[in-house]
Amino acid sequence: MPGEDGAPELVCFDLGGVVVRIASGWAEAARRAGVMLPPSAAAGIDGRSMAQLIEQHETGRLDENAFDRAVAVLSGLRADRIAAIHEAWLIEPYEGIGRILTSLRCRGIATACLSNTSARHWRLIHGDGPQRVTMALFDHRFASHLIGAMKPDEASFAHVERATGIQPTRILFFDDNPANITAATARGWQAHLIDPRADPARQVRHVVGRWLG
Repeated sequence: MPGEDGAPELVCFDLGGVVVRIASGWAEAARRAGVMLPPSAAAGIDGRSMAQLIEQHETGRLDENAFDRAVAVLSGLRADRIAAIHEAWLIEPYEGIGRILTSLRCRGIATACLSNTSARHWRLIHGDGPQRVTMALFDHRFASHLIGAMKPDEASFAHVERATGIQPTRILFFDDNPANITAATARGWQAHLIDPRADPARQVRHVVGRWLG
């Protein structure tokens, strides 16, 4: 039963790299979008200025049009090319994750997602395209651009705790970013690193199986 013998009451998933396959970076996303990314452009989007823009964008302080224009300045590409690349970042859901979410909910265990994401990507995973995720399988849905905080900022984890009312030690968490795992663990979450290149569903089933058999 949830909560007994240390079993989780909430299983929380990152989206990109755990639930949804994503491009490995700007170069791959550009190839998928059919946009040539010259070395000068790649250099412009690989640095501190870009990281700051991403943080502003994924915490809801910079809308997508402003983000596209700002990245266009850094890269030398047109803003519409930046939008196309950013849209191509999301590829498709990983096979098997949906079945895991369904199984958890059938057993009375709450599910959630906690994702560093943007309004554009949030629309895509809720849309009708190949990137669509069955978001109804999550009892709680937390997105950085909506809550105003992104991992590994402890504010993002604290938001989940407040919104769900579940104690940190009763939260099982999956993420593909080591920094996020470290931050979640520091709050007492049962955090597990996922390798997005090696069948995330299998990795999740292995961990969940310790509790559910």
